[in-house]
Amino acid sequence: YCSDITSIQLSGTRSGKFPVKWSSSGSGSFLPSDTVLTARYIPSSSDLSSTGFKLTLSSNGTSCPNNSAAIDISMLAAPRVEAGSDIVICNDTPSVRLNGQLLNNRATGGFWTTTAGGTINPNDLVATYTPKAGEKGTFTFYLTTTGNGICKEVRDSLKLTINDRPAIIVT
Repeated sequence: YCSDITSIQLSGTRSGKFPVKWSSSGSGSFLPSDTVLTARYIPSSSDLSSTGFKLTLSSNGTSCPNNSAAIDISMLAAPRVEAGSDIVICNDTPSVRLNGQLLNNRATGGFWTTTAGGTINPNDLVATYTPKAGEKGTFTFYLTTTGNGICKEVRDSLKLTINDRPAIIVT
């Protein structure tokens, strides 16, 4: 599982109508309760930052010796990405370098999207943005991971502000 999950759907079976109970070597919780065969496990932040934990389903409260079955849950860190610092330029700047970075090896790349009207080339972690003629204002640039394996894509953003170059006239 990836550390970006919010829950794990559990499914257990039993050979009779005896009570059962889920337990965890982690510190998460069970919904709606730990006595439901098809409960969901809600991992704690400690569970998500660990390399894994064990979930066990046990018979409970029978006159026979209790029995149990367990599953090992392995955790992978989610991708992390950095778009970089906000940028301020003048409207006569021909292009801006976008220096995105992967902060771990859980993604293989990334691409940029923006509310601005210019062009991004190449659309990769490190790219160049060329503003369209006359473009000015503040625009958001989003860097989204690709090649995330079992993990969800992750986004980070920066703001690009394009100001008018001040004009000074002496008469």
